[in-house]
Amino acid sequence: MLEIFSKVKVASRSLALIPDARRDEILLAVADAILANEASLLEANAKDLSGSSCRYCF
Repeated sequence: MLEIFSKVKVASRSLALIPDARRDEILLAVADAILANEASLLEANAKDLSGSSCRYCF
């Protein structure tokens, strides 16, 4: 997880340098990809949670 967080931190610095209009395009593309893959993302999430011992997970 620490490796992922480290990569996110580096990426956030790069995103801060991108013009607002381009950043908006990127975020909209990410949102579109999430919506286009909603069913498979929810299925994978449910599978992850079903194997979890998290007492706060639904």
